[in-house]
Amino acid sequence: QHRTSKSIADPSEKLDSQAYQNKQNHLTRPKEYILPPSPPFLALPVSPAQVPAIQAEKNKMVEQLQQMKKDRRHMEKTREELMKKAKGLLEQNKLRRYHVREEWKKKYFETKKATVSLEDTLNKLRQDLELYHQKLLLQLEARDSRKQPNDMTNSKNYTIIRITTVQHELDQLRRKLDDTKMKLIIEIKMRKQAASDLRALRAELTQKKIHSALILQSRKSGI
Repeated sequence: QHRTSKSIADPSEKLDSQAYQNKQNHLTRPKEYILPPSPPFLALPVSPAQVPAIQAEKNKMVEQLQQMKKDRRHMEKTREELMKKAKGLLEQNKLRRYHVREEWKKKYFETKKATVSLEDTLNKLRQDLELYHQKLLLQLEARDSRKQPNDMTNSKNYTIIRITTVQHELDQLRRKLDDTKMKLIIEIKMRKQAASDLRALRAELTQKKIHSALILQSRKSGI
């Protein structure tokens, strides 16, 4: 009997222990934090006399904003037109420069091709003239030496020989001068063409920089 009564009393002890544990948990568990209610919105007092002025100011600001938007659209349109115009002028300049350069090169090579045969003919004539001059001098010297072997400086033939020699030297100097002038003219023309090409390249580079800056600014404005 003692064992039976002890076994019957065990369930009640377990219930008491569970109730005690629940009570302890309830006391030790923190409560959930609840936010306090928001304070009421305090509206500024506006007198009826101030309403028209406030509305007028609001309308004025709206008009200014619309005008600013309109001005911005107009400026963007103007900028696009200027960009197109600048691009068109750049293309025209490049095309014109290309045609001028090609025309100059064509004339240069045609002239060079035509002058090759002329230069060959001129060189041949100069060689013939040089040979003729040498033969003439030899003939004059031989004639003069036969007539007056002891006093060649006072002879008429000697004077003719000196005149012919000086004239020949002058002709050679003139030819050299003409050749130098021609080379100088060609060099000046080539330098002018190179300077023109350099200016065109600088202008093209400046246009590209401006175009790139406008594109970058347009992208920033779009962002």
